[in-house]
Amino acid sequence: MSITTEAAPTTAHRGTPVPVSDAHAFLITMPGAEAADAAATAPLPAANPYQRPAAVQRVAVRSRRSLIRRVLAARAALPRLWALAMVTGFLAAGAIEPVPDGPDPVVPAWIAAIGDVTLLILLVAVVLLLAGQRAGYGLSTYGSAGLVLLAALCPATGHHVLAPWWFGQLAITMGLLAGSLALRSRAARSPAL
Repeated sequence: MSITTEAAPTTAHRGTPVPVSDAHAFLITMPGAEAADAAATAPLPAANPYQRPAAVQRVAVRSRRSLIRRVLAARAALPRLWALAMVTGFLAAGAIEPVPDGPDPVVPAWIAAIGDVTLLILLVAVVLLLAGQRAGYGLSTYGSAGLVLLAALCPATGHHVLAPWWFGQLAITMGLLAGSLALRSRAARSPAL
């Protein structure tokens, strides 16, 4: 196959003649080439104006799938964020509590039992929430209600003297309870995906 500018046929390329090799010249002039050229230049069938092209449909399906993935990821992120808020609130409420200074600084056994059950419920709730399970909202509601009860009973039983830190602790635990109730109600209203 040699390309010569004298003997080789040329084709027009944007108005400029381009040399063509012998093999290409055969392909251009082979039998049936006219039928192939005619089929290539035949008009395409009219498209349905109400149907989107297949490429657009594929992109729309992909974008819907990615939207669903983002929604599911956000739904899984919310329980994890709430688990972090629960742990932070629990630690903050315990950190502001001073050493027992009340008239009866020893914790009664029944309050210690409520504290142990509350701690166990909170632990299970945090584990469920970290796993992305919305069922953890119910347990976090019960656990934070236990924290509110423990905060309210603290000065009533004489474990601590009523002081400004107690109002902060009560505000933190009531905030956890309100957030848990709101998220539990929201999870109950929204359909499961």
